[in-house]
Amino acid sequence: MIFTRQGERVQQPHLGTTLDRFLYRRITARWAEDLKAMLRQAIEVQEPRVELREILIDRIPETPGRVQLRISY
Repeated sequence: MIFTRQGERVQQPHLGTTLDRFLYRRITARWAEDLKAMLRQAIEVQEPRVELREILIDRIPETPGRVQLRISY
């Protein structure tokens, strides 16, 4: 679901996320908060069986421009 673009599934046009909006952007605190909010909303609405606990976004110091995303449920 996370890597599915909204509108990609013909029979389920609202399934998916807008993750592609976050690619190739400058990584800032605002960027991270917006990404977390988008993911939280998508998971809670599209997969109500999941009890979402935490979304963590960590920068990878050895590789500028990359982050590690951890979703706990």
